[in-house]
Amino acid sequence: MKAKSYASLKRKLDSVFSEWTRRSCSNSRGLAACVTCGKVRLWKHQQCGHFIPRLYLAGRWNPDNCFVQCPLCNVFKHGNYPEFSAYLIRTFGAEKIDALLALKRETVKFTRADLQAKIDFYKAQIEALK
Repeated sequence: MKAKSYASLKRKLDSVFSEWTRRSCSNSRGLAACVTCGKVRLWKHQQCGHFIPRLYLAGRWNPDNCFVQCPLCNVFKHGNYPEFSAYLIRTFGAEKIDALLALKRETVKFTRADLQAKIDFYKAQIEALK
């Protein structure tokens, strides 16, 4: 069997991590609120919003950097950063933003084994939520 490519593992991890993020923030009825506008929808119709963009691998699959956002805030409002910042400060304090901004300066390199381990971890986390 051919080994999975690095790109395919990243896509799979993006999918599994996003599902875990949205499910873990949903209630018993599967509803999750957007952290920036408060819109409540079924977790499947929400998105995994990143405060520090996914381009920076140190924050891409970091639970401290990712929260539920509706498609309007995440895509059309490009993350709705003023409200995202306000949510982080209100919930965690200003230090959280400083810590997340530091992720932009952190260089990380994940191996295929690292990515697969993260996929397996978040798959198990999803199963535990069901």
